[in-house]
Amino acid sequence: MSIRFLANGVVILWTMFLAQAGAMAKENRLSNMPPCMAIIKSSADAADKADWIVEANLDDAMVPSTDQNQLFLTISDMEEVKGGWPGKRGATGSVLVGQCFPGGKVAFDGPAGKRLFGQRLRLFGSKHLDAPGRRVFYIEPVSVKMAPMRQSPPVSLETKIYRQDATNPLPGGWHRAHSTGGEFSIDMPAPFQDVTAATSGKAGQMAGFMVRTTDASGLTFFAVREPNGPDPSMAGSFDTEMKSKRNKIVQFKGVSAVETSTTQGSVIMHSLMFRVPGGTYMLGVSAPKEREKESTLLRERFYQSLAFD
Repeated sequence: MSIRFLANGVVILWTMFLAQAGAMAKENRLSNMPPCMAIIKSSADAADKADWIVEANLDDAMVPSTDQNQLFLTISDMEEVKGGWPGKRGATGSVLVGQCFPGGKVAFDGPAGKRLFGQRLRLFGSKHLDAPGRRVFYIEPVSVKMAPMRQSPPVSLETKIYRQDATNPLPGGWHRAHSTGGEFSIDMPAPFQDVTAATSGKAGQMAGFMVRTTDASGLTFFAVREPNGPDPSMAGSFDTEMKSKRNKIVQFKGVSAVETSTTQGSVIMHSLMFRVPGGTYMLGVSAPKEREKESTLLRERFYQSLAFD
């Protein structure tokens, strides 16, 4: 690809690129394409949710022969802004265009996208244990002033119950559950609990945002989001499970997800785990064996109702 052009007019070109990506995102929403592309709405969102940020020259792009759906960007003269990128200042590297990048890899095929090659850009991305380890979900020219790196929600939280037996009625007896601070909402079949839970119940450690309920017949539903942090346990578990050949990998909300089913005594537990910019999610349903068929129907509605707020 390696398209070069003079450095004038970068901001104008960036505006064109954002318009192109925005049009693609709108088209994606209308055609039921990846909802995760809508998570990053601004540079401030990107700075907040990024595991790493680097400034670098965008040199080239490559589609690997092993997976035509992937696109790798080659970057050079890297300067770390956030996240402990391995390697010395000025090094060359490559990053995968993540599944939640606005417009996807085709964003680099349009006129504005192609003109970004040869420019110095600021790249925001996530860090993974499974290869490829660095995945970019947002870019902007370095000529654009970088947004402050806020931490919202904060990494350190305390175990806290916000609402107990909360209601937000929907037709059919379900309720719309909005997580306080978790930046997501989901349908629940009964009044629900809304909490944050610190690791081991201690304050000041990594925490997860959770909504959960158990209906009158013993079906339990829960949704958890673990935000980015220095040592996110759910993110590490997800990356490890993604590498395991025994797991079922599915596409969910535009990203790869690990789907598991386990049996403990008379209870069957189903879960779905995935990562998006800013955190890791786990959705789960546990049911007595005699209610497994019914739980399968309810589980599909539960999973698909998840929305990123």
